[in-house]
Amino acid sequence: MEFRVPNSADLPAQPPAPFKNRRGWLIAFGTIQILIASFCLLISQVDFVASILPNRPAGVPEPGPIDPLVILTCGGLAVVFLTLGVGSIKCKNWARIAWQIVSGLWLFTGVILSFILIFVVPRIMELRGQLQPEKLRLVTMVTGFIMVVVPASLLVFYSLKSVRATCRASDLRQPGP
Repeated sequence: MEFRVPNSADLPAQPPAPFKNRRGWLIAFGTIQILIASFCLLISQVDFVASILPNRPAGVPEPGPIDPLVILTCGGLAVVFLTLGVGSIKCKNWARIAWQIVSGLWLFTGVILSFILIFVVPRIMELRGQLQPEKLRLVTMVTGFIMVVVPASLLVFYSLKSVRATCRASDLRQPGP
């Protein structure tokens, strides 16, 4: 009796493993991103209106040179979040790739900023005699959430194989522009 090891040509081809459809999550993330875009747009518009008010209420300072930068930054963020949010809702692969890039840069910036807030700012405030640990702790926690947890979550989600497969399958089903 002879024992023969089958080679790969003798084995039946296995169909690719089905992926878990993440369309619902892509729509949810896209909706949240559009809400963030709306918030950024609101901030830029409030800052713009405040900068052109002729009669300022008591205690409201005159606009400084930073106001146009705030308006442009928040407006630009609104455009990015709106565009990528709509792309995520439509399950577009370009939006998934763009979110990986944006969230990676956002996370990198957040880690550096958190490092500065944790190690540098307390030392400077201590030297000036202005250290308020409760306020600094709150600012550090909020900044850590917005600048580290949120982009890390986006990066992990948009890097999932099932999200990639969902976006690619959606791109194959829909005709291009």
